[in-house]
Amino acid sequence: MNINTFDTPKGNIQIVDDKPENLHLLSSILKNQGYETRMAINGELALKSIRSHPPDLILLDIMMPGLSGYEVCKQLKADAFTCDIPIIFISALFETTDKLKAFSIGGVDYITKPFQEDEVLARVQTHLSLRKMQTHLNAQNILLQQEIIERKQAEEERLHLQQRLQKVQKIESLGRMAGAVAHHFNNLIFIISGNLELIREKLLPQSEESKFLDAAEGATRRATELGRLMLTYVGSNMDESLPHDFTDAVALAVPLIEDAIPDNIRLYSELTAHLPVAKINPHDVCLIVKNLVENAWEALDNHAGTVRIATGKTSCGQAYLDRAAWSENCKPGEHVYLEVADDGCGMKAEMIERIFDPFFTTKFTGRGMGLASVVGIVRAKRGAVTVSSELGAGSVVRVLFPAVGAPMIPAKPAPKAVDSEIPVRGSVLLAEDDEAVRKFCQNMLKRIGFKVLTVADGAEAVDVFREKNKDIACVLCDLSMPRMDGWETLRAIREIRPDTPVILASGYDEVTAMRGDHTVLPQVFLHKPYHKEDLKEALRIALGN
Repeated sequence: MNINTFDTPKGNIQIVDDKPENLHLLSSILKNQGYETRMAINGELALKSIRSHPPDLILLDIMMPGLSGYEVCKQLKADAFTCDIPIIFISALFETTDKLKAFSIGGVDYITKPFQEDEVLARVQTHLSLRKMQTHLNAQNILLQQEIIERKQAEEERLHLQQRLQKVQKIESLGRMAGAVAHHFNNLIFIISGNLELIREKLLPQSEESKFLDAAEGATRRATELGRLMLTYVGSNMDESLPHDFTDAVALAVPLIEDAIPDNIRLYSELTAHLPVAKINPHDVCLIVKNLVENAWEALDNHAGTVRIATGKTSCGQAYLDRAAWSENCKPGEHVYLEVADDGCGMKAEMIERIFDPFFTTKFTGRGMGLASVVGIVRAKRGAVTVSSELGAGSVVRVLFPAVGAPMIPAKPAPKAVDSEIPVRGSVLLAEDDEAVRKFCQNMLKRIGFKVLTVADGAEAVDVFREKNKDIACVLCDLSMPRMDGWETLRAIREIRPDTPVILASGYDEVTAMRGDHTVLPQVFLHKPYHKEDLKEALRIALGN
């Protein structure tokens, strides 16, 4: 055989044989072909060497004093660190049973002594090649498994984002519907409540008819509140809140709802003092407490039970917010929270997905805006809502709002404005596209003492104002009108006469109505439905300015 020199060994081979001459012969043959070899004269030394520095392949004699080759093989195959090393038995034993035993305990091949050099090299090369391929396949398999895991994670993330998008789209769709319904609903309530107010002026305070009006006006107030709840769900019925002490706001709300709770319900509070402040006004906090507590005691279904109200602060990570029932636009960080828990009937997972939908209820028809309005407030304030519940084990609803720092020093109340008479002079130009609302507002303005010019849209208002602006003291203009809306009408009127007092009215809340960059602004915004006294105050301010 020719002796070749190799820069890098083709493989590291452990030779185990109790005959020194066999060890040296096999080592010489393999080294001549570029292999690196190590020799062990018995099983104990072989195990120590292999466990210390695992070789690429083992040539193992069977018949040795102490540990036999079979026992060495068994121990190596039982060890996770060495079990994958290929073992070729090389022995003078030639019986089939010997060979079968060698293969059964983990040997990959069997060479019979006396061996041939070419046979040894061929089998060594074959099994080293197989080992390299197996190692490569294992590495590829690991990469493939990792890729599968990453693809599964990507698919789960895609599905999660898709579900969140669908949820947001559903909320937006329901929000547009609720907003449109609330706008038209407020106009109808405006007509009803306003005409009831005008009728009352004709009646004696203690008359039988006035009692009927009391009931009708009570119903319109409840209907007005329902309209506000719908706008709250849309997230538009929000003011620009200053920071408030969150626990103080909750503490103020608790006594207001205690009297309404059934006698068999125990309500107790665990309110944490000195929390960071949050940008949410006490009225909205009261609305949240009322609706969550009402939902909690209804879950008890007329049975005795407990409702717990708690406040606290927590740091929310993105993973926590991703699991929330609602968390759109909520950023990770420190939050204050209100938590309401009950020991009622609990909810199924599919019900949790729907409890914040407008008018969804498990009770009777006509309910279902309470929790929807909670989500509206939370959405407007960039907060989050979490819900945990089990059937038969009650529910816990937690509402979170971003903490914004230390409490602000309460400002001193502004001195109360001194009432002054409305300077009744000239005419009021009334622009309103709803005929019934237009007639009612016309009657109200006449009762206050003004002459009234009425038009059905903004374009007509501008034409009349251009012709008669010297006689017009003030313009009362609806926001949503055909051809030319309230803002366009306001700009056009101010171009004709810049000092014209304008009152802008809308069924939408002031924040929504005033949203956007406007070069001109009205003196007063009037939210529908409004009463005669509200209109008088708006006129006093507009004409006073």
